[in-house]
Order: sequence, then C-alpha cells, then structure tokens
Amino acid sequence: MGTLSGEFLPAQVIYTGKTSACHPQYKFPKSWDINHSVNHWANADTQMDYVERIILPYINKVKRRLGLPKNQSSTSVFM
Repeated sequence: MGTLSGEFLPAQVIYTGKTSACHPQYKFPKSWDINHSVNHWANADTQMDYVERIILPYINKVKRRLGLPKNQSSTSVFM
C-alpha cells in the first residue's frame, strides 16, 4: 500500500489456516503483517489487523513528525 506522499507501507501476507501454525518458518521483515484466514483471502478480521498493526502506527508516526496533536483528524488517503 502506498501513501499520497509516496511512502510504501509494509505488506500483509495471508496464509490459509486457522492458527499461526500455518505460517512458514521464513523470516519476513518484522514490520510486515503476517496473518492467516480459513481461505487465505482478506476479510474483516485481517483488514482490522492491518489497520491496527500498520496503518494506525504510521498515522501516529506522521503526526509526531509533524508536531500535530494526537487527536488531529486523519483522512484515509491511501492508494
């Protein structure tokens, strides 16, 4: 996913399975969101995980960098 400022956010990889036991032993970058779903498709749960693990921390980092208050309104303008 890319932002309008040209930054790319870490990827989400979704494996088929019901628990993290289905994840491979491969060492992905720590910033990536490695997840799973019954059919390996994105769903509401995997999307919410991505928002919580990747998007919200990115928004908070940008607010700190710009000196904005934590309650500053943020728009979801991602490509």
